[in-house]
Amino acid sequence: MERGQIVNRARARQIIDFRVLKYERGITPTDIDGLIDFNNKFFVIIEIKYLDTPLPTGQRLAIERIVDNLINVSEGRYAIALIASHDVGDTNKDIDCSKCIVTEVRIDGEWEKRIRIGATVKNAIDFYKKKYE
Repeated sequence: MERGQIVNRARARQIIDFRVLKYERGITPTDIDGLIDFNNKFFVIIEIKYLDTPLPTGQRLAIERIVDNLINVSEGRYAIALIASHDVGDTNKDIDCSKCIVTEVRIDGEWEKRIRIGATVKNAIDFYKKKYE
C-alpha cells in the first residue's frame, strides 16, 4: 500500500458528529485536512475548501493559533498553513490535494494572500520546505 493512500473508503466516508461537543460561545471541534511534520523543524497545515467556500472564523482562529504556536525560531522550528481550493463537484471522485490551488498562506504571523497565481499545494510545500529546511 502506498503512503497517503486511503486505506478504508467506507470509514473515510463516515461523518463525525460534533454537535454534542458544544461549549461556551458555541465552540465546537474543527477539523484540519492535512498536517505534515518534517522532522520537528517544519510543519505544514493544509485546509482544502470547495471553490470559494470561506474558512469559518473559528477554524481560521484555530489554524492561526496552531501555526503561530508551533513556530520557535530560536530552536529552528517553522510552520505554515495552506488554505487551498478544489473544483471537484462530483462527490464520488477523489480530490488530489497536491493539485489544489493555494488561496492563502499563514506565515510569520500573517495571512499572505499575494501568492503566485495558480500555485498548487505541492508547489507551495516544495517552495517553503526549501526555505525552512
